[in-house]
Amino acid sequence: MKIKIWNIDKSKDGVPFHFYEEINQLTKDLKQIIKISPVEVEGIADKMAGIYQIKGKLTATMKLQCSKCLSYFDYHIEETFEEIFIPKEIEADWEEENIHPIES
Repeated sequence: MKIKIWNIDKSKDGVPFHFYEEINQLTKDLKQIIKISPVEVEGIADKMAGIYQIKGKLTATMKLQCSKCLSYFDYHIEETFEEIFIPKEIEADWEEENIHPIES
């Protein structure tokens, strides 16, 4: 998903987003994952003092297989996230996991 900076710049209340992403590749990469629902991602992109911030949460449900007893069970994931995007010319701690330079 791409969020256009000019949409954030002209918005007073931020730009909300909501989408679903299929990540069925995980069922091929990890044998314990039998099935995974589309990942739902929702949040808001906003700007304050030249810094862009994306906040939101993602949810999904996976059907897993226990490696000990081989029974199946559903595992629900709900995680929040916050990512910060800063113009390259602003000094920042680029080693921080959630701080990224803005790419044109």
